[in-house]
Amino acid sequence: MIDSGATNHMTGSKELIRDLKPNTSNACVSYGDKSSSKVLGFGKVVVAPDVSVVNVMLVETLGYNLLSVRQLATLGFATFFDIDIVVLMWSKSLKVAFVGYVENGLYVVDFSGKTTTSATCLIAKADVGWLWHRRLAHVNMRTLQIPHGWPHTWTKGC
Repeated sequence: MIDSGATNHMTGSKELIRDLKPNTSNACVSYGDKSSSKVLGFGKVVVAPDVSVVNVMLVETLGYNLLSVRQLATLGFATFFDIDIVVLMWSKSLKVAFVGYVENGLYVVDFSGKTTTSATCLIAKADVGWLWHRRLAHVNMRTLQIPHGWPHTWTKGC
């Protein structure tokens, strides 16, 4: 799950963690209900062959895998939320890295699938209005509203 309130990436699944380093500072995670859980260690989680999430906390009794939006940003991801999807893009190129969905009111990204290695089209429009929008240096769409009788008002140039 992607969590905008989490300060760190966290998991309760020891089998996901690689290169586990024990928690020597006796850190704990505090929850909104004032309870807390012990941090057992820190490690990395491989989410794709060439992408790893580092500094992931292994938290005792945590039943979810949480990704911190802030920590994703420090790893080079931009996060786009919409009503029923979440998109993780590489910040520098804006290429789509992962696409998630909403499940029970929470944004979920399933890393068990493959990453997108090629460009992904999230919107496709075959519309004359969008064509002119691009041709006229992305002019405001309201400016492009065609007045009644528009085709008859143009004359051929010299």
